[in-house]
Amino acid sequence: MEAPEPLPASLGERIGGYRLIEVIGRGGMGCVYRGEHETLGRNAAVKVMHAWVAEDAHYTTRLKLEAKLVNALRHPNIVDIIDFVQTQDPVRVACIMELLEGQSLTQVLEVGRLRPRQALLAAHQLSDALAAVHAQGIVHRDVNPSNIVVTSAIDADFGNGPCIRLLDFGIAKIADPAISDRTMTGMQVGTPAYMAPEQLAAEEASPATDVYGLMEILAEMLTGRRLFADVGLTMMRTKFGGELQIELPEDVRGRAALEALLLAGLSGDPAHRPWLDEIRPRLQTLADLQRS
Repeated sequence: MEAPEPLPASLGERIGGYRLIEVIGRGGMGCVYRGEHETLGRNAAVKVMHAWVAEDAHYTTRLKLEAKLVNALRHPNIVDIIDFVQTQDPVRVACIMELLEGQSLTQVLEVGRLRPRQALLAAHQLSDALAAVHAQGIVHRDVNPSNIVVTSAIDADFGNGPCIRLLDFGIAKIADPAISDRTMTGMQVGTPAYMAPEQLAAEEASPATDVYGLMEILAEMLTGRRLFADVGLTMMRTKFGGELQIELPEDVRGRAALEALLLAGLSGDPAHRPWLDEIRPRLQTLADLQRS
């Protein structure tokens, strides 16, 4: 087993006025620390990039634009970015974000599936977040349960306020002519089990790519099982047009309509997937049906 990449910053170090207290997450591009503001005492999540990212002008320019665009969204279902920090001595690049209280959707689903109404309302909130992202010319490209935080109690009615927060835009595709995308051609980006077929083929991503991830997550929330537990040849064949089987629990009302929506959203051809403007009202209608 390969040793994890060294921490990009030391505990106790100060970045953007925040003292790094503990590591709360690791990723391919950096680590996330819990930080405490020295003056205000406010806690935040400080994502510090690895040296190879911080020293690359392409990535730092891209990350700065990403931070600016996501900060401008101010969407209740998207993590807020508070600040972007770049220093030369030592070389540091960091995004300072709100510290979310809750569990990742991955952790929630390890315990069991959500109730049908919860799953549909969670998917509706996620679709709202993605619609806001797409309206800014951004494609997330890594919509998976580990990048979603559930901020409500697990037994709560998810219709009583925002309970889903989307985060980690580290590999997002940004539609800006000044920012080239090194990952657009000939390179896979994302989490393989949740990748759309066009991502697996290293083809250009589009809003339909995020729709695919949304539908995979919805199926998993409803059933408590990943659609593709094993990343291998069978997964590849199924994603590229094989017969996909989704067995929804019997307590789900409107199963036929929901199954049709899932299968459409999981089409191997992105041109055949429904748009979010079509998906969102259907999710709300199906969620309301669970309460009747």
